Amino acid sequence: MRKRGLFGLLASLLLTAAIAVSAAAPDFAVGPQYDTAHVYVTPENFDKFVASLIATFGGTTTKQGVFTVTPTPSSTMSQLVLTPVGTVSVFGFKTPVPYPFGAERTGYLVTDLDAAVGAARADGADIRVSSFNDPVGRDAVIQWPGGVDMQLYWHTTAPSYPPLKTVPENRVYVSPERTAQFVKSFLEFSHGQLVLLCYKRLTQQKGQEVSC
Repeated sequence: MRKRGLFGLLASLLLTAAIAVSAAAPDFAVGPQYDTAHVYVTPENFDKFVASLIATFGGTTTKQGVFTVTPTPSSTMSQLVLTPVGTVSVFGFKTPVPYPFGAERTGYLVTDLDAAVGAARADGADIRVSSFNDPVGRDAVIQWPGGVDMQLYWHTTAPSYPPLKTVPENRVYVSPERTAQFVKSFLEFSHGQLVLLCYKRLTQQKGQEVSC
């Protein structure tokens, strides 16, 4: 495939939801229904947003509460939305959001937080927030080359969520200069596979499709 700047961007990567660590290390994955998209909304829009998700995709929610989910003092409304096509963690902070929280797109549940953080570091990730306690377990925030933030979780009591009907796609965008490093680091950490997506675009002048 010829090299071409596709809309000034690298490509869209399908990120596998299950996390493993390395070929020689234990598998710390849990399952795609325990991997959550993180969404931050204003408190006044919290209930409306959750209701719209359920109306659109179906599913259930956990009990809403107000918690401190960061290592520094803060207060946020929090609720899980469990849909058949993916799980969403909804946060409605009543206090300012402590930096760098809010930049992470995804949270992954793992069976061993310390080992998973160590493996991520070995595979090229920076540790943005070291492991800390939360109301249901422990967390850490990591950043992959290119500035992709993810949160890792471990729960004191293992949760039990229904399997997904489909595994959602998680899109991330990084600069062309960091593409190769991001792909290498994340695939080593996740035991994933690289799928190259070739898009077609319309030429404005001729109205014809051209291959990438």
